[in-house]
Formats: sequence, C-alpha cells, structure tokens
Amino acid sequence: MRVLIWIALAILLALPAACRGDSKEGASAAQPRLRAVLVSDRTPQDHRPIDLSARADRLFRGALLGPERFMSTDLEDHGACAAEIDLMYAWVVNGEVATRAAAGVARIAADAQVHCLVPRGGPEDVETFRTELVDELPYGGPGQPSGAEALQSLLERVSESVGGRLYGQVKMRNASDVEVRTALVGGAPVGVLMEAASEAGERALRDVLEPLIALTNHADETVVLRAASSLGRLSDGDEASVRALAKLTSGSDPERHLVAIQALGDVGGGLALKYLDTLTEGHPEAGIRHAARQAAARARGGASTD
Repeated sequence: MRVLIWIALAILLALPAACRGDSKEGASAAQPRLRAVLVSDRTPQDHRPIDLSARADRLFRGALLGPERFMSTDLEDHGACAAEIDLMYAWVVNGEVATRAAAGVARIAADAQVHCLVPRGGPEDVETFRTELVDELPYGGPGQPSGAEALQSLLERVSESVGGRLYGQVKMRNASDVEVRTALVGGAPVGVLMEAASEAGERALRDVLEPLIALTNHADETVVLRAASSLGRLSDGDEASVRALAKLTSGSDPERHLVAIQALGDVGGGLALKYLDTLTEGHPEAGIRHAARQAAARARGGASTD
C-alpha cells in the first residue's frame, strides 16, 4: 500500500518544477510549501479500540500547515512538497493488543515522510525527509485518563511533534548558514532547533560552539543529542565543549552516554581522553566501557584492543 501512495506522490512531484531555491550562503530560504497530505490509518480494524482516522487526518494536517509550519498551496504548485503519514494505535495489556480493557497502556506509532523536489535539480530529483515516532500513555489507573482519552491525547502530541520535526528538516536543509546560526540562538521551535543543531555540524559552522554547548541542557532529548553530536564534529578540544559532553555521561540514560562518548572520541585531545579513560576503567556497564575504549583508541589514532 505504501508503494501505491508513493507512486501517487511521485506523480505529483515529477511534474515540471517551479523556480528553485537559493544557495545556502544566499538569501533566506522561502517558506516551505505543501500541496498534498495523505494520512493513512494502518491499524487493523479488529485492533482498533476506537476509530481515530478522521481525527488523525485533521490533526496531522493542522500540525503540518499550522503557524510557523508549511504554507498550504494548490496541487498545481509543482514546486511544492507532498507528505504522507502512516499511523497505528492500540491499547496494550501485558504486551498484547486489547480492544476491551479498563486499564493498560495506550500506544501510537507514526511513520511520516515529506517528499520535496531538490533545489536546482531535475523534475525526477526528489528528496525525502522522514521521522518515526512511538509514544505511549498509561490509562485506567488512579488519576489516569480513560483509554479513549489517552489515545486522543497521544494523537495530539504525536501529530504536533511530527509536524514540527518534518517542517524543521525541510526548513533547515534549505536554509542559509545565517538562518542556521539564527535558529540556534533565537529560540526557534524544537523541530527547527534539532535540525539546526544537526546542520551546524554537517556544515562545519565552527562559530556556533557556544549555543551548541547551551543546547546540551535543553529540555528536548533529541535537541540534546543532536547538539552533542555536532560538538563532536566541531570542537577542537576546548574545555567548555569537552565538559559539556562529559556531563552527558552521568545519569542513567545509555543513549546519552553513547552519543557523548562518540563525540568525545571525535573531539580527541588530552581532556577528552581523560574522561574516556575514566569511563573505560570505572563505568559499571560493560557496553559503555567498551564504547569508551573504542572512542579512546580512535582519539589516539589507533584501534581498539578488545
């Protein structure tokens, strides 16, 4: 079914393109435009505790086309993007899908893509931006919502996150370096901020270390991880960057640990190696010790001796 949806979108996108965007160093990128949105409820009928199809269509469209998001345009706007969202949801009890359960966990998964013509490319040159989200919420217990309320709340949360992330990807990919810098320091929405953090590393914008360091304390986990990864690409071993990365190796979140360790290995230098060697010798988790050992070896220009 996804193939059929892609074919429909490809037909829309393959029509002659309108004018293309400017270079990343040029003028500000135009506001991304969206001319087609396909929202598909992939939940099997016999697994649906309630039917969210119509509500999902409305919420995802609103999240994509809301304020500071994509501009809505006509199907005839052949230079605009097109979006597709696949959605599944269920009540889960003891790891099993349930359609009748007074208490359990409401769960939603979304696989969302936006397809856009590549600036200055041919009509067949299409770039795809993608985000996948899974979210859940307990229901039916003391102080908790009902199952239907939990799913509806999750749908609002997931649709808003999907809209922000996809918009951020498209907006920042075609943004100028100045716009990326501005997003990092100007209180941009989370979806834009996480993509700006990635773009800074990919574009080697070495003058944004300070805002990236600040973003390692951001409330959004994806923003934190993207900022840490870019610090690994950009830092030459300065103390502030290394200490910010080292701070992420404390606590109980293994993903933070691994991203920070990878970044410290990329940074290299005496201070980064000091932290990596400490983790290699003293971290209680074998997987973290192994990752730190590999990163330290890479920073020293050698191979791991496991």
